Amino acid sequence: MAIVTSVNGFLEATGVSEGRPQRGLVHSSHPAGWAPPCLPFMKLNVDASWEANSKRGFAGVVIRNHEGNFVAAKRVQIGAPSVAVAEASAILLGCELAKGLGLECIIVESDSKENILSLAQGSARGSWEAFPVISKSIYL
Repeated sequence: MAIVTSVNGFLEATGVSEGRPQRGLVHSSHPAGWAPPCLPFMKLNVDASWEANSKRGFAGVVIRNHEGNFVAAKRVQIGAPSVAVAEASAILLGCELAKGLGLECIIVESDSKENILSLAQGSARGSWEAFPVISKSIYL
């Protein structure tokens, strides 16, 4: 699965040049609502919980189609040194689930703006701790 191709295809389809987000494309951590993706995309909504003292938490993902219908979900317990790594682990979990289902055209939604920017731009823009996990997501 080529996440980079999917991200770049989405960015081109939404009028973003050179893979750089425009104002309004990267949403705040408190979006107003959820909208289904356009065909042929599936949407991965990911999130993580993390407890600083134990360095443990949970990563979860829900996949929905262009009509907003449920496709799949998964939740796993994780260990992570930071909240950024926990959120990146949720992205990786979603990408692995999508790959396992044979999905190629995906949009990833997360409340971790730095991880989404790092994923979209393919750079170490965000947390250095989270970058190796994001890199795995890119190359799935």
